[in-house]
Amino acid sequence: MGCGSNRRILLRNLAIFLVIFLVGILIGALAGHYGATNKKKEVATFENSNAPNPAISDLLIKEVNAENIRQNLKKYTAHPHLAGTSADLEQAEQVKQQWLDQGLDRVDINSYDVLLSYPMEGDPNLISLKWDNGSTFFESQPAEAILRPEDIQPEDNIVPPFNAYSPPGDVTSQKLFYVNYGREEDFYWLKNNKSIELNDSIVIARYGKIFRGVKVSMAAEYGAKAIILYTDPYDFTSPTDNSSYPDSWWIPKTGVQRGTVMDVAGDPLTPFYPALDSAYRIDPTEGLPKIPAHPVSYDDARQLMQQLGGETVPEDWRGSITGLVYKLGGSFLNSDMKVSAHITTRNIRRRTYNVIGYITGSVEQDRYVVAGTHRDAWVYGALDPSSSAAAMMEVSRAITTVMKSNNWRPRRTIVFASWGAEEQGLLGSFEFTEHFSKVLGQRAVSYINADVLMEGVDFMRFKASPLLHTMVYDAAKKIPNPDEEEVQAGRTSVYDSWLHYFPSDSQPDKPRVLAIGSGSDYSPFQNVLGISCLEPRYTWDRNKWKLSSYPLYHTVYETFYLVDHIMDPGFQKFRAVAQVLSEVVRDLSDSLVLPLDVQSFSRYLKEESDKIFEVHEALMVANNLTHDIEYFRHAVSVFQKDAEELTEQIRQLDTSRPYLVREVNDKLMNLQRSFLDPQGLPGRPLYKNLLLAPSKFDAYSGAVFPAITDSLHRIEANTDPKKWEHVRKNMSIVTYILQTAASTLRKATEFSKV
Repeated sequence: MGCGSNRRILLRNLAIFLVIFLVGILIGALAGHYGATNKKKEVATFENSNAPNPAISDLLIKEVNAENIRQNLKKYTAHPHLAGTSADLEQAEQVKQQWLDQGLDRVDINSYDVLLSYPMEGDPNLISLKWDNGSTFFESQPAEAILRPEDIQPEDNIVPPFNAYSPPGDVTSQKLFYVNYGREEDFYWLKNNKSIELNDSIVIARYGKIFRGVKVSMAAEYGAKAIILYTDPYDFTSPTDNSSYPDSWWIPKTGVQRGTVMDVAGDPLTPFYPALDSAYRIDPTEGLPKIPAHPVSYDDARQLMQQLGGETVPEDWRGSITGLVYKLGGSFLNSDMKVSAHITTRNIRRRTYNVIGYITGSVEQDRYVVAGTHRDAWVYGALDPSSSAAAMMEVSRAITTVMKSNNWRPRRTIVFASWGAEEQGLLGSFEFTEHFSKVLGQRAVSYINADVLMEGVDFMRFKASPLLHTMVYDAAKKIPNPDEEEVQAGRTSVYDSWLHYFPSDSQPDKPRVLAIGSGSDYSPFQNVLGISCLEPRYTWDRNKWKLSSYPLYHTVYETFYLVDHIMDPGFQKFRAVAQVLSEVVRDLSDSLVLPLDVQSFSRYLKEESDKIFEVHEALMVANNLTHDIEYFRHAVSVFQKDAEELTEQIRQLDTSRPYLVREVNDKLMNLQRSFLDPQGLPGRPLYKNLLLAPSKFDAYSGAVFPAITDSLHRIEANTDPKKWEHVRKNMSIVTYILQTAASTLRKATEFSKV
């Protein structure tokens, strides 16, 4: 080949190289341009999501449909679904399929092998009055009367009234004492004011005021051999309306409240650890009741109590059973009579099931907003819990529908949970949080609970961690009031009625937010993991009725008919609660800066600590705790200052810098976790939260600074100087916790400043 040919080939190759080189430069420039453009778009998206998206908020609120909730409730209440039964598993699988059909990204069923409790079939629990010759004078009803046969299907297996985890046994006594509500102060009054010893006796207490399990443990502590619980009309009926179910929501004379009397939460065989197949199981000695317990109707209670002798009770101990003179008892009018409790309840290991569904976040997939409700019921459970299960299913449908139709996805992951075995002791939620404590402890933003969506029809009330108060106010203001009479009175939003019926004591221009205790599935999230929680529900006007709970609580009469025909025909109030749930889920999962208010949290600490000292300071000073009070107040003051500085930092936050936003969100999310103590509360190591926990003397109620308030509770009754050492120790620990919580609010390089 000649030199000319070689030169032509060389020039051609050089030309090809130059073309490729220039094309490469052009591609690089274009890629840089479009990359920068996309980067700008990402930053813009990040910035624009700083405020809640009003369009999505409005669409979600409008999407929630009352008829869908009604159909869900009708389906969920068709048959009894007691925890650990085949009906419970069937409903779990039904929930899973509904969530998959709605378009959730993933749905799992997690099962746990736990200790559950059931009465013996064919051998019912009974309370009776017998003569000395063994013949029976009276025997309690083994089951509730069926007042609307159309409520019941032939295949329905209705569990008779019982108290879960009561030990079995046959107990007989010549002595039956009436102990009012069975509170510590009631037992103390009998012993110290009437010199009554309860040893070898059976006692009868009315439901109300405190958790039933505390009544049982108190009765055992004061020497009783067994306890009978009953629903007094004073606490569960109207003083002016003599109607009852099926004509109204008031409890009939045959109604009986079932319920657990286990005084711990979670599986008692695997404390602190999940009830997996591989779990080590113990022989439980703590938490399970020591004496037999059984619930009866107020008609049965009348039969028992009208045979009592002894003194007439004080006025504030009197219920309202028609024609009954309330006596302290101790003896019977006829000395040949005795009382007997025949209890056949057995504890059995069975499976319980949690259904967990996920909507994956668009940006922060590793941050979870958890929304849950339990699924199991004592019988039909139209209010507890199926009202909340029906609404939560509509919340998930509304969110997925808006996602599909608006090309929207929440910033953070939403986790929906359908818990099993809540009624017997919060087993499903506790086992789940124990199983995944590391993940939830690091990643969960907040937990939103729904349980008994409607316990009354007057207004919507909220329980919430103090971090969430402002967010809850904002959500309630957005939801139209479904009550026409309230609207005509000028109260056009859910917030307006809440403020009208339930104003705060410390801030009368705002409604009162209740503290979270136990008694529902928020307990392990707040009390063990330190995660902020909230729960909305419709309730009754406390100025109108002095009820201990909604009247048909845990009875066979909690039916679809009760809701559909008596409490909320049209389901508009149900819809309003579901709208609130949708809004708070959206706000927590989609706002750039988490809607957690550290200033409100700080104010709450100050108010609650002031309440303690208003009541107890003089006695504390008299017992040499002056310096302890000073240290505590100083810690609260320092916390307030650091909270103000963080609030100002959030106001000036450069939201275009993702790391700074994440840093602030982590401070807000983890603030309540900073009140956790690995050793737990004194005598209650399961509960780690030293700021918020259930009251030791009423698990339903929330206590603030519980280590301090628990140790102060018995001081006035028992002046043993060692008790003041307990107060001093707990004051010291909580003071330290306040100091270290304040340090988490500071700038990254200033946490150690003093």
